Amino acid sequence: MMRGAALLLLLLFISAVLLMVMGLYTQTVGSIRYTGYLRKREAALSGAESALARTRFVLSLYDDWRLNLPDSLFVDEKFDGCRYSVTLSGRKQNEVTAEIVASSEGSSVRLRVRIRRVTDWWNFNWTVRRRITITNTTDAPLTDYQVRLVVPLYSQMQPDFDDLRFVTSTGTLL
Repeated sequence: MMRGAALLLLLLFISAVLLMVMGLYTQTVGSIRYTGYLRKREAALSGAESALARTRFVLSLYDDWRLNLPDSLFVDEKFDGCRYSVTLSGRKQNEVTAEIVASSEGSSVRLRVRIRRVTDWWNFNWTVRRRITITNTTDAPLTDYQVRLVVPLYSQMQPDFDDLRFVTSTGTLL
């Protein structure tokens, strides 16, 4: 009788261990699948961000956004393992609504963004700009004060920096 009870306890113990192992296995598989889903989602989001940047660039080439732009700016474009489409609506001269749908390996992202043209730019033929803020940390006003400014070479720039311009916050060319 004692032997039968010990055997029964041993079988229960083995069953419990197997159930725990199976539970850990399913949790691990679930985590791997969830992580894979997140990677696909991140890839789709990256594709949507790229589509937004490309949309802004294309819009920068037009003076009036109500004219000469197709409703479907991009259709099923491929980018770095993703696919995206961009549809434009709600057009005004300096504002448009873009509907961006990007997908990667079955995961998709949908963005609806309102894009506004910056109207305080000193010259719209110059499509790339970077804001530089110089702050005076002293109490006295500074005039003819030298400031070291390191300007990295961006891919859109000419190698000799011939296309570089500095303007004040009011748009006055320096």
